[in-house]
Amino acid sequence: MKHSHTVTILFSLFFLSSAAFANLEVSVASLESATNKTLVELDTKNTFDQGIKDARAWVFLMDAEGKVVGNQAQWIIGGDSSQKAPLEAEDSQTFKVAISTTSKPTTAKVTFSKIILADGTKVNPHKSLVAKSK
Repeated sequence: MKHSHTVTILFSLFFLSSAAFANLEVSVASLESATNKTLVELDTKNTFDQGIKDARAWVFLMDAEGKVVGNQAQWIIGGDSSQKAPLEAEDSQTFKVAISTTSKPTTAKVTFSKIILADGTKVNPHKSLVAKSK
């Protein structure tokens, strides 16, 4: 009997630890600059156990000196537009964000202000967003 309790506890710990590490993984795939516009591609992967219904990204572009030369907030999943499909569990997708710039950027930083799962759960984007390995 003692053995079955140990297995149950180990299984529960494994389940809880795997749920604790669910995230939205994001990396900047590319920056393509033209006159006063930059197209940023974001590679994403959903490692939650359910789909992501809504996600709002904020992309900041910096020049070589670290000065912000452009920024844009945008719903990349869901949001106000019914045209943007959810990102299902374990799916990957590339999203594009067009940003007006004052000069040519050299780097991009991305943060998320909202992440809402398919069941309506709001997750903390500061704890659930990680850099995606390439």
